[in-house]
Amino acid sequence: MARRARAEKRRLKKAGTAAAVLPESVPDEANRLKREFVEGMEYECVAAQGVETSDLIKLIRDTQLRLQRHTEMSKMNKLRRGLLESSEQTAAL
Repeated sequence: MARRARAEKRRLKKAGTAAAVLPESVPDEANRLKREFVEGMEYECVAAQGVETSDLIKLIRDTQLRLQRHTEMSKMNKLRRGLLESSEQTAAL
């Protein structure tokens, strides 16, 4: 749209028209296009942050599950060691 406006301005200057005035809709159109571009960039930025957040949440859930499994395994190993020690003590008697 900006190209058209510049081309129209050049055409009017070549034609010798003193008043090379652009239509009022051109600035409004340019502003609308800029606004849409910025909104599009904001959307892309928010979408990228959403994907990154989603990845971090998946990582946290996986870490939480692994920690829970290791905690349960640690408790079971402690219980087994206790049973082995008590059976060794009774066998020694």
